[in-house]
Amino acid sequence: MSHRLVDQFVHPLDPDRHGSKATRLAQVAHLGARVPPGLVIPAPVHTAALQKAAGAPPRVSRELAGALQEGLAALGPAPWVVRTSASTEDLPGASAAGLFRSELGLRDAAGVVAAVQRCWRAAHAERVSVYLGASGRGDAPLPAVAILVQRQVQARWAGVLFTRDPRQGPDAEQLRCELVRGNTTAVTAGLLDPVTHLLDRSGHSRPPLPADAGVSAPDLVALAGLAEQAAAGPADVELALTDTGIVVLQVRPITAYGHHRNPAQELRDGGLDWRWDAEHNPAPLSPLHASLVQRLDRLPTLPFRMRCVGGFLYTTPRPGSGASSPESPEQIQGAWPNRRKTLEKRLATLEHLAAADAPLTALLTAFEEFYERYAALAGAPFASSHRHLAARLDNALARGHMTREQLPEALGGVATPLTTALTTLAAQAAAHPGLVDRLTEGRDVSTDTQGTALESGLAAVIRRLGALPPVWDVAVPTLGESPAALRRTVAALAKSGARPAAPPDSPDSIAPDLLNLAADEEDDLLFARGLATLRHAFLRAGSLLAGSGRLDRPEQVFRLALRPLLEALDAEPGSGHTADLRPLLAPITDLSSEGSTGRAFPDRGPLRGHGSGGGTVKARALVISRLDGQAEDLAGKARGRIIVCPSLLPSTVVLLAGASGIITDHGGLLSHGAILARELGLPAVLGTLHATAHLATDDLLWMDADQGLVIRLL
Repeated sequence: MSHRLVDQFVHPLDPDRHGSKATRLAQVAHLGARVPPGLVIPAPVHTAALQKAAGAPPRVSRELAGALQEGLAALGPAPWVVRTSASTEDLPGASAAGLFRSELGLRDAAGVVAAVQRCWRAAHAERVSVYLGASGRGDAPLPAVAILVQRQVQARWAGVLFTRDPRQGPDAEQLRCELVRGNTTAVTAGLLDPVTHLLDRSGHSRPPLPADAGVSAPDLVALAGLAEQAAAGPADVELALTDTGIVVLQVRPITAYGHHRNPAQELRDGGLDWRWDAEHNPAPLSPLHASLVQRLDRLPTLPFRMRCVGGFLYTTPRPGSGASSPESPEQIQGAWPNRRKTLEKRLATLEHLAAADAPLTALLTAFEEFYERYAALAGAPFASSHRHLAARLDNALARGHMTREQLPEALGGVATPLTTALTTLAAQAAAHPGLVDRLTEGRDVSTDTQGTALESGLAAVIRRLGALPPVWDVAVPTLGESPAALRRTVAALAKSGARPAAPPDSPDSIAPDLLNLAADEEDDLLFARGLATLRHAFLRAGSLLAGSGRLDRPEQVFRLALRPLLEALDAEPGSGHTADLRPLLAPITDLSSEGSTGRAFPDRGPLRGHGSGGGTVKARALVISRLDGQAEDLAGKARGRIIVCPSLLPSTVVLLAGASGIITDHGGLLSHGAILARELGLPAVLGTLHATAHLATDDLLWMDADQGLVIRLL
């Protein structure tokens, strides 16, 4: 092996020659951790290739290709991994996480050579120069890039270990480990939601580590000690749990600490794995909806448990519910027509009782009967289908069958019915500019044939989809309650040139029929109809109580818990339950100021999420910390902005017309936000976890929706 072109991956290495990543990994291996064997192409080889290229992309020389082939033979059989180890990444205070490149699943020397060239080019990508400028290093020289080539490991479980819980600060005694089945891509890229394990220094984990992980909590605590020696402080460790133990894939210093705005991210009870339902309910629930959740949780046949902590909704599989043998997406697709009929019958009963002004107790019983069937036939199976499809995408990306830049094409044509309907109407309106002006100004559009057809289309959208809310809470008005916002959305979509999503014509599309099933929202529409029926019943009850002077206005009913509400409605005169209810009103937590007053994360490092595709964009931010009640007011301010919000449901398309991009705290490649972004052709970075806490309205942002990166410029 030529030691001028390829160096051995053995401690000690020189960070100037081999980069911090390779140097630190070699050190932690020297301390006793298991690290995949490898070799290093030193940074001066990259510098020489740049000089020889004279402005063209640097290429691997014939001599280097030969040295690589010799080195790969010594490493052992494929697959191999190629990763950058640049002078500007994995540094204290500046991780540059995700800015450079790694390639997995390489099976021959030619593939490794090509990957080395792509990794070299990545060092000069726009995102790197933007990051250096934003972090005050815009005048720094071009990064010197070493390349680390290693054997790829087969992992049972993989993930990230923080040797100090980053939510608690650098002196935290608690460790935080996030694991998924498979490889680390699923965690670091946000493709799958990890299971979070909190460990103390004595070697106890909450919840316990997976039984088939093959390692113990004390093993992880011992590894944390080695990693902190290598990182000279608190460390962020990527690891794989294999048949033979823990394998360390990366060690870098933890560069940022901060508390997430949610005061209760984890709930551990009886060993159950409680998960915050952040994508659907990122903000605290109203008091009435929270007490409705408590009532529904008592239903013994639900396949999951529910609980509210600090107003936030958590769920966990119910022990013994059969969730260990989930249905495949194909099975769900085949069974769905009959299941939909069953749920329609239950809904018809609920809606009939509501139309007959039945007592609220009767409506609640009918809703419980509907919800039991809904949870078993739609809710849990569709959630399982989403996880299954996300895993398929993860495997396709990890094995090199697809790049992130190809995601929009591979997932093209996946459309939600609401956005399809609105973009279709927008295309009709765009053909008649006068219609767009009338929609924008809120004037009557049904003055000619085209306007009458458009008005009829809007009415059809409200009839079919008007029950959808921005978030799942009975206190939040539905889409159908804001028809003026729908009209403005159609006008804005028409001005932006939006068109319905075209079906994919790529042979590499990932199960388009199954993806459309996941996106079709039929399960959400059924649930939305049931919830809207309850909402209107609660408002009728609020009107009765306001009419008798026990509330000031009907909407205050959502600030009552369910029990005092039912007691007040059933009370006889003089029973003691006819008193003023206003002292019982609980506040609805308001997070609307967050994201615009101060930052929980003051560092200037990049935010990472999973990119839904769409390239790069630079624009000012519009931060929306909660969606209920703000969508209509903020819709007109979205044009030209990058929308930053906790999550997106289809009904929040009102915010996106004319926007430049989307950033969310929560959601994956199959989330509502990802689907909406692809439909509207918007760049999107999803599942960043902390965007609404990190960013503020009017921040100038640069985002790369192919790589899943967001950088705050100023």
